[in-house]
Amino acid sequence: MGVFKIDEEATYFVDTNIWLYAFIQSQDVEKNRVARGVIEECEIAISTQIINEMCVNLIKKMAFSEIKIQN
Repeated sequence: MGVFKIDEEATYFVDTNIWLYAFIQSQDVEKNRVARGVIEECEIAISTQIINEMCVNLIKKMAFSEIKIQN
């Protein structure tokens, strides 16, 4: 799915696709629900690469403004 356990304390690395499913209300309500659950219920780690990929996708695919992303 895009969620990878990175240590024994149950910290998970969450990949871009999970963040996109969580932030973008799409036709697939189940993916949105599961992604939000992962982000809200797990101890997560994120990289600057994932943040950059999220910003690019939100700007290009969803027409988010940079101001909206910053908020």
